[in-house]
Amino acid sequence: MKIISWNTKGLGSRKKRRVVKDFLRLENPDVVMIQETKSVVCDRRFVGSVWTIRNKEWAAFPACGASSGNLIIWDSKKLCSEEVVIGSFSISVKFALDGCGPLWLSVVYGPNSSLLRKDFWAEILDIFGLSYPLWCVGGDFNVIRRSSEKLGGFRLTSSKKDFDGFIRECELLDLPLRNTPFTRSNMQESPVCKRLDQFLYSNEWEHFFPQSLQEVLPKWTSDHWSALEVGGEVFKEMGGKSFIETGSSIKVLMPPHSSVAQKKHDKEISNFRPISLITGLYKIIAKVLSGRLRGVLHETIYSTQGAFVQGRQILDVVLIANKIVDEKRRSKKEGVVFKIDFEKAYNHAARGLRQDDPLSPFLFTLVVDILSKMLLRAKERNSLEGFRVGRNRTRVSHLQFADNTIFFSNTCEEELQTLKSLLLVFRHIFGLKVNLDKRNLFGINLDQNHLSRLAELLDCKASDWPILYLVFLWEGTLRLVVFGSSD
Repeated sequence: MKIISWNTKGLGSRKKRRVVKDFLRLENPDVVMIQETKSVVCDRRFVGSVWTIRNKEWAAFPACGASSGNLIIWDSKKLCSEEVVIGSFSISVKFALDGCGPLWLSVVYGPNSSLLRKDFWAEILDIFGLSYPLWCVGGDFNVIRRSSEKLGGFRLTSSKKDFDGFIRECELLDLPLRNTPFTRSNMQESPVCKRLDQFLYSNEWEHFFPQSLQEVLPKWTSDHWSALEVGGEVFKEMGGKSFIETGSSIKVLMPPHSSVAQKKHDKEISNFRPISLITGLYKIIAKVLSGRLRGVLHETIYSTQGAFVQGRQILDVVLIANKIVDEKRRSKKEGVVFKIDFEKAYNHAARGLRQDDPLSPFLFTLVVDILSKMLLRAKERNSLEGFRVGRNRTRVSHLQFADNTIFFSNTCEEELQTLKSLLLVFRHIFGLKVNLDKRNLFGINLDQNHLSRLAELLDCKASDWPILYLVFLWEGTLRLVVFGSSD
């Protein structure tokens, strides 16, 4: 699937619409997002003058005065829309793609007025709650995130902190541009250049459409000339190309999926991702509840959890875990690290919820926090020792990365048996089953034979270091983090 987003700075003239029409005919996209149409009417005749394909549907909100106006058009022969949500600054469309439901696309045009930006961020946060987890938002945000995204001029506003905070809170991916840091120029002798146009998308979106990149390419009709592509491994159906050149546009390129719900082998029903069909009323209630939970979870969730909690980052937990392992190695004392992954975690966290329900990650976090409390109680009773770290010799028994948990233990079989029993009790109470393929035991200052015996006790695999984690960094990029390497 190919998506193009473009701030055209008005589509009032026939000449400009003809340029846009010729460009779209050349690129043959599946979805077109246009900002600043500056058109009061977006009827069939107007839309047809922009994009000439026969089977199309669209959603728009008209321009207010001489500014704004958003339009999103899609090929209805290729994409089946289920719902359209129109806000004051955005249009969001819910699509169904061969079982990959629901997939949400949003086009935004950020306000220039600082007084309206608070309303803008509130609206986009609401859309995030509605569309979670498979969401991509693109357009002209009219704000930069970092000082490096601006060249020339003197005025820098505090709105970039709001933008950065929004991306962090929603844990969205913001890939850097490949060939230039800017998407707009005032085209003066002493130019002022900014990066205002871009795409942001969720980690789940990246999971379905991997190997993403953004590029800026030559402009066509306006002072915006940005381009973005999101690609994946299924490029052979598109002639093996890993990029497509465009004009003044943002483009998203995604691989088609015959069955996005499929995980491994279609012969096993357990490898299909369940789809949640929920009513509009429930979505509103769930969105309100998830917003309230997001604001208080950091006060209730134990500090070992690094995901879905405001003010915490998974990368911080990875770095802490790495420090703990390094200190244990230097102590020359034996120990083990036990890594587990809960099978279909979000589906089992609460009855009736699915992974595309906005409440699922927060309820899951509440559920696994009970495991932390169980481990803490066992530690207070000296049933679990964990690792002692730092100057104060603080005991650390575990750390949590969303649905992944790592346990730190000495090599005492009695302690490992206690840990195993706690996991079995937790499973029987909440139905969260450990994924057999993703539980591994790593040894520290331990010979392989001893490690293998302990792994047999825990019914897991004895594995070699390091542990690899794919982590979303605050810069908006994905990094493969090597955890526990001895190098």
